[in-house]
Amino acid sequence: MRRWIVWVLWLAPLWIGGVSFAEEKKREPIEEFIMFPFETVIELKRLFITPSRLPGRPEELYLSPSHVTVITEEEIRRSKARTLPEVLRQTEGIVMFDDTGNNQDVRVSLRGFNQGEDVVVLVDGIRANEPDANNMIFPLIPLEDIERIEIIRGSSSAVYGDGVFSGVINIVTKGIPEEKEVFYEESYQLGSYQAQRFLSRAGGTAGPTRWSLNWIRDLTDGYRSNGGFRATYLDTRWEIQSEDKQSSVRILLKNVDESIQNPGFLTKSEMAQNRRQSQNPRDGREIFNTVASIDLTHAFEEDFSVRSNLFYRENSLDFITTSRTAPTFAGTDEVITNTHQKGFVFEAAYRRGIAMTDHELVAGVEFSKSDQADRQFDTVGGARSTQTADHVTDKDTVGIYSQYNFDLYEWLRVHAGVRFDEVDFTFRDAATPTDNADNKFSELSPKAGLVIRPFEDLSFFGNVSRSFKSPNITDLFTLPGTGSLISNKQLGPEKGENFEGGVRFTLWERLAGSLAYYRINLSDEIEFDVTAADASAPFGKFTNIGKTRRHGIESSLRGEIIKGLDGYLTYTLTDATFRSGSNTGKHLTLIPEHQATGGVSFAPHPDMSLHLDTLFVGDQYMLGDEANANPKLEHYSVVNAWAIFHRGNVEIFFRVNNLFDRLYDTRAVRIGFAESGSGFSAGDTFFTPAPERNVAAGARFRF
Repeated sequence: MRRWIVWVLWLAPLWIGGVSFAEEKKREPIEEFIMFPFETVIELKRLFITPSRLPGRPEELYLSPSHVTVITEEEIRRSKARTLPEVLRQTEGIVMFDDTGNNQDVRVSLRGFNQGEDVVVLVDGIRANEPDANNMIFPLIPLEDIERIEIIRGSSSAVYGDGVFSGVINIVTKGIPEEKEVFYEESYQLGSYQAQRFLSRAGGTAGPTRWSLNWIRDLTDGYRSNGGFRATYLDTRWEIQSEDKQSSVRILLKNVDESIQNPGFLTKSEMAQNRRQSQNPRDGREIFNTVASIDLTHAFEEDFSVRSNLFYRENSLDFITTSRTAPTFAGTDEVITNTHQKGFVFEAAYRRGIAMTDHELVAGVEFSKSDQADRQFDTVGGARSTQTADHVTDKDTVGIYSQYNFDLYEWLRVHAGVRFDEVDFTFRDAATPTDNADNKFSELSPKAGLVIRPFEDLSFFGNVSRSFKSPNITDLFTLPGTGSLISNKQLGPEKGENFEGGVRFTLWERLAGSLAYYRINLSDEIEFDVTAADASAPFGKFTNIGKTRRHGIESSLRGEIIKGLDGYLTYTLTDATFRSGSNTGKHLTLIPEHQATGGVSFAPHPDMSLHLDTLFVGDQYMLGDEANANPKLEHYSVVNAWAIFHRGNVEIFFRVNNLFDRLYDTRAVRIGFAESGSGFSAGDTFFTPAPERNVAAGARFRF
């Protein structure tokens, strides 16, 4: 409680500064306060976000107590990016690296985390993180299917539950146009490395029912040997709305069939010889993903509404991986995983004005159940030999939450939220029954915040919260049957105390910006410790490493620089350190201290636009160098350029990635264990090389 009081006192000068002149200047444009004459050229669109767990009544961005970025459909389309992570990386605070060398399995984190397991990804209200490690398989989400991306930074456990330390990436997929009885869209892309991408989308309206059918085929041989990617996406949806528009039903069916090759890491000498080679020629995985969901909404009256989501999700994965550092102990393994998830979310919202004040209460319950069956085999010459693992893990989660917004004045909003979660794990090992285990975690996650909006285009925000992340399946049950399970099942949940404060503003109706400071104190953080390697866990194991702290600054500015020239600029400063243990004061690994992005767009002709963007990622300590005793992974910067031509229903583009052909690596790992005779030793370093200069071109037709 004492820390919460201190945090509120820290925010007080910021809030009081806004309140001191709010009564006289409330709701007026900020330009009238700063009295700086400037001709208005364009009007920035008002951005809205999803304020609760399920999509419902949208809320203006300026009323959020958290630092939020909204990426619109227009921005996604104009970026000509190929994947979702390519769009996200231009946003402040994003930490990203290629995990396996195929430029597809990218890990995305926020605010000084480095494993991609601290951020929750929602797709139309459905939690898309994998239950085994809370990670996200981004290739399962085609970029063409997205209407809007909301990046909600900071702890949101009070609404979203377990595992939200750094933020939430809320993805809203495209709706079905109401104004057309029938619509049709085709697009084609070709690029380097034999890349091809085809899209067909059709839909229409029949009475109260709207429907759409989407098909996408994505192919590439990849930048490196054994780096290919093949995917087919097929989804269909129906939306039915009552005549009075008070009730609606949406049904979604989606299938994704993917084949992803994994070229793996390379040493420095191997990259000098050939950056495109692979030492893991058989590694890769096959994925078949199915999602079915039903969304129901009903407004009983203007002030009261309910919404619910019922979903089923199935993942079938066949994964082959080869160990270069322990060829005798690990060799080449095939893991077959079948995961079934089902669950529902029910939410009720009540809004009422009382005595010239507005009150909004949202309450809900969330339940999910997943069972994951894993079988593992040794493979010799591409054929299965000995089965080494056969186990099933059940994970049940129940959460009850509520949040309350109280608009005390037109310029002052108070926010409060709380959620209780219970997470149950049941592990059953058919090969080694003595490894069977049960784990249960329960936590309460509160949050409080304020928003002061003295002007229409200026708001100060701040919040304090507590969050938690339970150990996941991978943390708890790594290498069952080898002894490491006995130590891992003692892991406790990670717990965080979070503070955030900042400002967002719009100037001259043409430039929008934000500035935020955050601090996250974690206790019992779980990390894979390569130095904990022993006979029972030769590669290391997951441990509670004690206390860590992450704090930093996130800033952005975007809009029209001069007439016809748009631009954006972001900068992120991150300081992430150990606060206990033998590495106290040392920096956490794979977290750059400095990051910056920028870009400009110019329209020399109404039918043509030219674009340029750049990404800078600073130096960072390599994974496995928790003692900070070795040279860092070097900083890098990448520039991309593209042109778009459009007329009527036709659009053509040409894009060059890594324009200046920069050679760089997105990830580096110092290994903690290597078998004698493998050719490696503890302390050797593996790198993930990024693609060199490459091109893409495409056309889009809409009717």
